[in-house]
Amino acid sequence: PPGPAGIPLLGNVHQLNLSQPWLTFTEWRDLYGDITYCRLANQDIILLNSEETAADLLDKRSLNYSDRTNMSSLLETYSLGTLTPFLPYGDVWRSHRRIFNQGMRGDVVEAYHPAQAQCALDLVD
Repeated sequence: PPGPAGIPLLGNVHQLNLSQPWLTFTEWRDLYGDITYCRLANQDIILLNSEETAADLLDKRSLNYSDRTNMSSLLETYSLGTLTPFLPYGDVWRSHRRIFNQGMRGDVVEAYHPAQAQCALDLVD
């Protein structure tokens, strides 16, 4: 997306009003549009400067932008590739979440209390 030109290392930090950054973001919206790119130090930032743009990108197209970073090679090395928190969004992830929710709902968890109490007693002994 368009945005102000930055300088090496600092990016656009020197252009930012640090006490009231929203004023700078509003100026950038007027110059560059509702979606603005800037770099603050070593961090790339995408500014969504209108409620409509934010809703369009984050609500209507959330599947495009909300997936996790692919770390499959690292995770497979340690046999962690099938753990639910590391799965990419999709059918396998939904299956994991469904099974997790079936076993961890509030009404189901109460059934675990006697076994947990017995294990706690065994641990203390």
